[in-house]
Amino acid sequence: MRILAIRGENLASLYGKFELRLDRAPIAGAGIFSIAGPTGSGKSTLLDALCLALYGKTPRLRDRAAGKRVMVGWSEEGETLDMNDVRALVSRGTAGASAEVEYQGMDGRRYLARWRVRRARDRVEGAFQAQAMTVEDLDTGEVLAEKVTQAVARNEAAIGFTFDELKRAVVLPQFEFTNFLRADADVRAAILERVTGTAVYGRLSQAAHQRLGRELAARAALEAELGGVQVLDAEARAALQARQAELARALDEARAAVRAAEAEVRWHAQDAELRAGLERSEAERARAARAVEDGAALRAELDEVEAAEPHRAALAEAVRAEQARAGADARAAAAQGALGRAEVDAAAAARGEADARAALDAAAGAEARARPELAEARRRDEALAAARRAEADAGAALATARAEQAQAAAGADAAARAREAAATARDAAEAWLAAHAAEAPLAAEWNRWAARLAEHAAECAGAAQADAGLRGAREAEAEAARALAAEARGAEAAARRLEAAGAALADAARTAAGADAAALTAEVARLGDLRALLGEACKAAQAAAVAAARREQARTEAAAAGAEQVAAQRTHAAAEAAVQAAEAGAAQARAALRRVELTLGLADRRADLVDGEPCPLCGAAEHPYAHGAPLPALLEAQRAAAAEAEEAVRAATREREAVAARASELAARVEAERRAEAQAEVDRAHHAAEYDALRARLAAPAAGGVELPGRAEEAAAAVEARGRDAKAALEAAKAALEAARGAAEAERAARAEVDAAREAHEAARARQRALEKARDDAAAAVTAHEAAAARHAAALGRIEAELAPALGFLPDWPEAARRGPEAFRAGCAARAEAHAAQVRARDAAAADVAARAAGAEKAAALAAERAGRAARAEEAAAGARAARERAEAERRGVLAGKPADEVEGALREALDRARAAHERARAARADADRAHAAAAEAARAAADARDGAAAEAARAGEALAAALAALGVGRSALEARLARGHAWAARARADLEARAGGAQAAAAVRDERRRQVEAHAAGRPAGDAERARARHAEAEREAARLGDEHSQVTLELRRDEDARARHAEVSGALEAARAAADRWERLAKVIGSADGSRFRRYAQGLALDGLLEAANVHLRDLARRYELMRVPGADLEIQVVDHDLGDEVRTVNGLSGGELFLVSLALALGLASLSTRAAHARTLFIDEGFGTLDRDTLEHAMAALEGLRQTGRTVGVISHVPELHERIGVQVTVERVSAGRSRLVVPER
Repeated sequence: MRILAIRGENLASLYGKFELRLDRAPIAGAGIFSIAGPTGSGKSTLLDALCLALYGKTPRLRDRAAGKRVMVGWSEEGETLDMNDVRALVSRGTAGASAEVEYQGMDGRRYLARWRVRRARDRVEGAFQAQAMTVEDLDTGEVLAEKVTQAVARNEAAIGFTFDELKRAVVLPQFEFTNFLRADADVRAAILERVTGTAVYGRLSQAAHQRLGRELAARAALEAELGGVQVLDAEARAALQARQAELARALDEARAAVRAAEAEVRWHAQDAELRAGLERSEAERARAARAVEDGAALRAELDEVEAAEPHRAALAEAVRAEQARAGADARAAAAQGALGRAEVDAAAAARGEADARAALDAAAGAEARARPELAEARRRDEALAAARRAEADAGAALATARAEQAQAAAGADAAARAREAAATARDAAEAWLAAHAAEAPLAAEWNRWAARLAEHAAECAGAAQADAGLRGAREAEAEAARALAAEARGAEAAARRLEAAGAALADAARTAAGADAAALTAEVARLGDLRALLGEACKAAQAAAVAAARREQARTEAAAAGAEQVAAQRTHAAAEAAVQAAEAGAAQARAALRRVELTLGLADRRADLVDGEPCPLCGAAEHPYAHGAPLPALLEAQRAAAAEAEEAVRAATREREAVAARASELAARVEAERRAEAQAEVDRAHHAAEYDALRARLAAPAAGGVELPGRAEEAAAAVEARGRDAKAALEAAKAALEAARGAAEAERAARAEVDAAREAHEAARARQRALEKARDDAAAAVTAHEAAAARHAAALGRIEAELAPALGFLPDWPEAARRGPEAFRAGCAARAEAHAAQVRARDAAAADVAARAAGAEKAAALAAERAGRAARAEEAAAGARAARERAEAERRGVLAGKPADEVEGALREALDRARAAHERARAARADADRAHAAAAEAARAAADARDGAAAEAARAGEALAAALAALGVGRSALEARLARGHAWAARARADLEARAGGAQAAAAVRDERRRQVEAHAAGRPAGDAERARARHAEAEREAARLGDEHSQVTLELRRDEDARARHAEVSGALEAARAAADRWERLAKVIGSADGSRFRRYAQGLALDGLLEAANVHLRDLARRYELMRVPGADLEIQVVDHDLGDEVRTVNGLSGGELFLVSLALALGLASLSTRAAHARTLFIDEGFGTLDRDTLEHAMAALEGLRQTGRTVGVISHVPELHERIGVQVTVERVSAGRSRLVVPER
């Protein structure tokens, strides 16, 4: 794996975009490079960008206290982020940040990993959104992952490292080993576990201990359960089985007696039902006879309507002729009115033509009088335009002069202000230096004090960690005590639960003993079969009744359709006569239309007519259409009349065709109803046969001997009643069965509750013992952390005494340094840098003051010259303005100042309007004359049409009078009879036939019911209904007593069978549990412990041995004088062998700062080489720590880094030490741009 490039935008102090290419010159060729910059400038932010793009998290945020909230932004914004939230790295005042890494995976392919976070709507004031990550294939452009979890997994697979492994193999954690060397045993174990990834062994130790507890509890529970299972001996079980067989025989005899008693009770119930049906059928027959008598009046009315039907056409023709006469009268009156209006319009048109001629003459005179004044106005317009152009030129010259004057004045002011600003900057720098004179020692030896502050920060971190560990240990101790008390209460509650569950089990066992589920199941099955047969019989009876009703309905519908067919045939004849009358009227309308069209077709001969001379075609002396044809309205009116007559023919034809279609439809309907009647009879016979077969099955002893009525058509109600009885009995049996099953289920549930309560009690006792040990372990941890806190406090006091001379000007600086070591160190660096910057600013401002003075004098002279030029331009502009005003005054004296083209255009427009109005008036007079002549012709034609319609109405009235005379009734009576219509006649005829059919059917039903009563009486049992019911109740009580006893014996036998099966099952499970408990007990003795320390310490010891061996290899390259080894007889303790002092053994606490860094670096390099996949990491980063090395040791460290480079790796060293950067050829710089802002500078070559 190799990192090819790191890019980012708006991360921490690195505002804007930045990029670091590791695969291009000069870094690719050098193999080793340094990243330099002041403290706090953002060097480590490059590693943040690397980790964010690959894993969405960074090393310096991951291990902070999760859940603690800190403010991000101003307090009034109210936005908080978790302390280890990576979004806190977004640069202040930006709307988002991003990081990208190009890398080559273990498969040789190149990938691009992206990370991005933004604010809502990409606005600075928006809320933070969730982070987003993607992974792309650089060679193909394919997006391989678009979600955070998918992207992290894809990167891990391609790189070959998890986040923790990357920190050990790529970003070397030498500071972790600095803390590791100085920490106490517990803290050292935690650090070693974190950097070597051995936490899994502690979890395995705890899991083994917990699994043993569960296996022991399971074994104890099974042993207790096996002791609680009781079974019957062989003699007791045989006695119960014999009693069960005896009770079964007695129960069968009792149930047979119940069925016999039920048959007698059903006979009496059916007898009462049949007699009630006979009474109802007699009442129905009487009602049907009365309905036949009540239909006599309806029969007489039907005869009158059928007699009037042949005269329907005569009445329809009379109505149509009357309507046509009324329409002709209305059209004649409308034509006469149109003639009067045409005469008035012709006179008005003549007057309009005379008025238009007078207006035309007036407009022509006005246009001729205005021509001289228009010529004078145009001459003065030209003079005014010239004056305005001269004024504009003078104004432009004045504006230019004034702009140049303002520019020169502004330059003079700017030069003066620049001179004053330079002097002010010089004075401000001198004042600042005087005010901050106390900070001069800090700035003068900043590198020295920075190293001391780094040591102070490390001790603060150790002290904070010790304090946190102490607080955590005390909280753990208190929490263990509270949990122990709570667990004691839980154990007591579990014991009470076990006792209550045992009592509930005893109650449930007693309840379950009183139910026979097997007998109830058999009864439910029998009643279910009976109900199913009754349901099928009920369906067959209902289907037979429906088929019989459908047969009678089809017979009735066929009779009604036949009567309607006869009436439709009579109506068809009347409709034929109406068609003939309508065709005659249409012929008359077509003849009138041809006359009008002929008149309009002689337009080419009208020019030959002479007033007073006869027409060569018709001989008339008057010629109303000599100068124009009649109005198109006359032709349209006649066409409308012809169309109306044609529509009357079509309507009569449609009526005739509709009547013919109705007659055909009725014939088909009669045939269909007769076929439906035959099919209904076939269906009735089929369903009756089905019913008879089911009735025979139900009457058999196997089905309970149920008696049903004989005729299927009338048996539906009785069968349905039998079905309701069977349903009620079935539901009762099901309820009893459910109750029995519920009792058995309650017993099983109670037994399960006993098992669960016993297991909970054992588990509570085991947890109580574990909590007692945890409380003791927490107390020991409190003592260890208190000692570590004391050691860190002493070291802090020593370092603060060294720093006092440089930081004495800061009040309470030790407290501030301890509260925030990194922030305090950054603040000191900022003060030192600010002091140096002010010195540089003072010197630069002093040189600038002299240069600015000469520039100010030249700018003042130029401003004076430009002011004189502007005054001369202003005088010229005033003269041009006066000339333009005189020309405007002269122009206002002609045409009142109006534009000449506007006045001339208005005059011409008035003349054009007058001419157009005169032409329209002449055309209107001609149109009015033609309209008057056409209206006269239309009035004559309408009068002729009115006379024809009156004659036709008279003929139709005579025919209707003859029809009324034949019937002997008036017109209103005929209209009332015909208004009934064919549908009413058909319904009346069907009603009469239905009344007759209903009377016949009611009589037949009454006879059938009487026969059924007589047939049923032949099977009368001995005794009345009351004695039958008493015998049935007694038989049911005896059957129930025997059934209860049989169920009790059966339950005892089944319970013994369950106990025997449970005994065998628990015995097998107990053997398996004993074997598993023995196996886990042996394993727990080797690796198991409640806190996981047994196996974890063992694994950490092995990891430490391997780490020290690999670290010594690198330490020999860095400083052959030293060698690391474990302290004999102590866990995780390390000592240093000093070969230059005769192999003297030294403690790690006695190492100097430089020695401590060398050892830490060797441990970090050793960890990288120990990684199972470290050989795949071709890129390494080492962050800070070189400031504590002297020149010789620094040379050794550089030699070690050179050795790493020679293995083909690219090594990046992050440090603020100048001596280190002098020894590395390629230097990447992080420069400060302003307070809190930096930029990345990468050398070109």
